[in-house]
Amino acid sequence: MCKHLFDYPEDKRENYNPDGKTLTGMCRCGATKRAYGMRWAIPIEEAFLEQMGKSLFEFDKSNIIC
Repeated sequence: MCKHLFDYPEDKRENYNPDGKTLTGMCRCGATKRAYGMRWAIPIEEAFLEQMGKSLFEFDKSNIIC
């Protein structure tokens, strides 16, 4: 029984599937799996950071005891 260790091609424009968002990885046993590449992930991350602002990275310093 294979534990499916997928090997994906380099994250370049020419390696993407026709949908423009996913890469196809292949296991040694011949199984394939699609996964989102960085071309999809980076805009999603940037939109998240714009919506959250700096509040995501701020923390309350008043509870620190020295």
